[in-house]
This record gives sequence, structure tokens and C-alpha cells, in this order.
Amino acid sequence: MHEPDSQTRDAAEHSERGSDPLSVAGLDRDLSRRSVRGGAFVMAGQGGSILVGIASAAVLARLLDPEDFGLVAMAGAFIVLLGEFADLGLSQATVQRREVTTAQVSTLFWVNVGLGAAAMLIGFALSWPIGLFYEDARLGPVAAALSIGFFFSGVAAQPLAVLRRRMRFAAETTVTLISLAVGLLAAIVAALSGLGYWSLVVQTLATAATRMAGMFIASGWMPSRPARAEGIREILRFGGYLSGSNLIAAVIRSIDKILVGRFVGADAAGLYSNAQRILLAPVTQLNKPLTMVARPALARLQDDPERFRAYYRRGIEVVASASLPTIAVAVIMAGDLVRVVLGPGWDGVVPIFMALAPAGLLATLAVITTWVYVPLGRTDRQFRWICLQSIGVVAGMAIGLRYGAVGVAAGYSIAVACLRVPAIAWCLKGTFVRWSDVGSAIWRPLLATAVAAAAILAAGGAIASLEAPSARLAIGALAFAAVYLVSFLALPGGFARASAIVAMVRHLRPNPGNR
Repeated sequence: MHEPDSQTRDAAEHSERGSDPLSVAGLDRDLSRRSVRGGAFVMAGQGGSILVGIASAAVLARLLDPEDFGLVAMAGAFIVLLGEFADLGLSQATVQRREVTTAQVSTLFWVNVGLGAAAMLIGFALSWPIGLFYEDARLGPVAAALSIGFFFSGVAAQPLAVLRRRMRFAAETTVTLISLAVGLLAAIVAALSGLGYWSLVVQTLATAATRMAGMFIASGWMPSRPARAEGIREILRFGGYLSGSNLIAAVIRSIDKILVGRFVGADAAGLYSNAQRILLAPVTQLNKPLTMVARPALARLQDDPERFRAYYRRGIEVVASASLPTIAVAVIMAGDLVRVVLGPGWDGVVPIFMALAPAGLLATLAVITTWVYVPLGRTDRQFRWICLQSIGVVAGMAIGLRYGAVGVAAGYSIAVACLRVPAIAWCLKGTFVRWSDVGSAIWRPLLATAVAAAAILAAGGAIASLEAPSARLAIGALAFAAVYLVSFLALPGGFARASAIVAMVRHLRPNPGNR
């Protein structure tokens, strides 16, 4: 008896999705092929997101002042913490569970809507104290306006979860790109109209509102009326621990900007936020799409340790191979990168960028732990670790504050570097994932990145002789990529790994079942 061909499988899976948008029946079949295609869609979308982000930074940095960015970053540093309550980790719970009912997801939807509304109202209430904290009356209204986005996020949480559960990444990517483009256009119109820092608020809200509407349209799912469903307590427990972890992580991501804004000033906060955004944008834009694909796939394999470990190793290697060289070349070419992206007048970003570099490099490998905690349902253990980690990170930033924004960045990087190995050890303990899985996945890209970095630093004089920053950046990046590729292939097993990537690319053809 022969297996059905690809078109037959896709038609069957499309039929299954039409009858039940929550069903994952058939997803385990040819999971690698489906993941590769999904990853390709998302990576293409993230490439578009990077272009929109670069365009946003380049255009708005020329229409607005550093203080405008600083004001919104200072208000957002407090308000963003409320965003975790709009989801409470419930979208991930919908994705992670092997079985979930329509009644359960509808109940979670109404919980998310209520949480989003509550976060919005809390944001309104906190807006005046935020202005008092910073001693700047402009920040209260900004904080209140940004809070509206939490309601949009709460409404969109479960439709987004339905798309990710079904691994329909092309649809999600399309919605994301459209929403980013709408937000950017709205911000440009607002800036040209003379709205100043309010243009950045308009961008945030326009993006969130468009994304909310798009997720409903793309998912094809609508909630039923509120009703009590069985099994909700266990889902809420999973989501509660995950939300707690995300909340503390958001505090850690925000407290540096709060410290800089309060004790150094709005201009410094604007420089800091842009340094962080330029450095971490490549990490976010590369890791986020792969995590979007990997978590649902790994959740499907949680009862099959060997397949889980094999998929995990391949995924970590792809992340490391893409992210490590990207961050390394950005750090080496930091001065030219800042001048090309932000334009003149932003040279103060460079020392902050360099101080954040170690944390940026380590952030590329954050998936080593996040791809274990959530798919295996160990969010309680994740929460305990991040509580401990936050103490060290906040202490590092507080110690560095006496040296200004650069000191805060350096303190953050040092703390993250000291805690990374213990973080991995804590995560892997008690699981079937081993240290050898991590080591075998990252050693080639890590060593190839080091060789390429050394080569570009040695050739620094020749590259520096070029007059235009854009030319130096382009030549440096191309030279780094060439040395990296040659080094990767020259390492033991390098050609075999490259062949495996080529084999995966062969699966990248249109697939109606993944749209």
C-alpha cells in the first residue's frame, strides 16, 4: 500500500482544518517538511519586517529628534510591563497542548479580552504617576495612549494561537507585514503633520489595531459566547507561570531604559533605546520566526524524545548559524551601521551599542532554553530561574548606573554573560535534552564566526580606507559572510551540514495546506 502523494495529503489536511480550525490531526506527518516550509514563509516575512524596521528607523530618525524617541521609550518602559497580562501565556497554552476544545479556546479568548481591558485601564491609572516619576508632564498622556494597544493584543491573542497551532505561518506573516506597513505609513503622516513624539504612539496603535483585525480574518475562527469549560485550571496554571516569566523578562528589558531615562535624561534614553533596537533587531527578527515554527513542532514531539532531540539540534544549529555571524558583523561595523541607519547626530549610540554587544551575542542562543521550557510544559521551572536571574541582572545595571548609559549597558552584559551557563544547566536538568545536543549544534557556527571576525578585524585598515560609511558597511559585511561560509565548510562535517540545508531547501515549494 503506497503513501498518498503530496497533493492528496494537502487536500486532506485542508479538509480537516475546514471542519475544525483547532485540529492538529495530520501535522505529525512529514513534520520536518512542514516546518521547513513554515520557517521559509516566516523568515521571508521577517526579512520584510527588517526592511520595514530599517525604513522606520531611517525615515523617522530624520523627521524626529532623539528626545522624541526617548520620551516614548521612557513611557513605554513602564507600560510595556502590563502587556504580559493581556495574554497571560494563554496563547502558548493553546499551541502547546496536544488536545484542546473549542469551548476551552473560547473561554481563553474571553479571559484574554478581559485581561487586555484590565491592562488598558491600569495603564490609564498609572499614566499620571509615570509623569510624576519622570518629572515630565508629557509622559502621562503618552503612557495612557500606549495602553490602548493592550486591548488590541488581548483580542488578537487566541486567533493568533489558532494560526500557530495549525502552523499556518504564511497567513500570520502576511498579517504582520501589512500591520507594520500600515503603522509606518501612519507614523510618517503624523510626523509630517508636526505631531512630533506622538507620531511614534500613532505607529504603535495603528500597527496593533491592524494586526488584531488581520488575525481574525486569517484564522477563520470565531469565539462562542462566554461559558465555563473543563480543563481550564491546568491551562491557566501553565499560562500563569509562563506569563510570570515573560513579565519578569519584560521588567529586565525595561528597567535599563527606566534607569537611564530617570537618572541620565531623555536624550540618553533615546540613544540607549536605539542602540538596543539596532543590536537586538537582527536577533529578534531571526529567532522569533524560527521559534514560532519550532515551538508548535516540538510540542507535537514531546512524547517522542529521540525525534524531539533531533529536531531541537537541527533548529538550534540553524539559529546559531544565522544569528551569531549577523550580530558579530554588526558589532565590528557598529560605527558605520549606526551612521547608515540613523544618519548624522547619533554617534552617541555607538559606545552604548558596543557595551551591549556581549548580551546581544548571548541573546542569539536564548532559544537553547526557551525551546525546552514551553514545548515540554516546564514553565514552572522557567519561572523559578528567571526570578533568580533578575536579581543578578538588575544588580549589574544598578552598579553600572554611576557610569551613565554606557555603564548600565555594560552592567547588563556582564550579568547576562555570568548567568548564561547556569541558565542552560538549570533548564536541561530533568529532561531528555542533553548538553551534547547543545554543543553539537553550536560549535561549528561559533568557531566559524570567530574566524570570520578575526579576519575582518585584521583587514580593518583596508576597509576603513573607503570613504563612504555605506561602502565600508557593505564591503565589510560581504567579506565577513565569505570568510564565515568558507570557515564553516572547512570544519569537520561542514559540507554534510551544508548539504542538509540544501536538502531542506528542496522542500520549499508552494503548499496550500500551510497558507
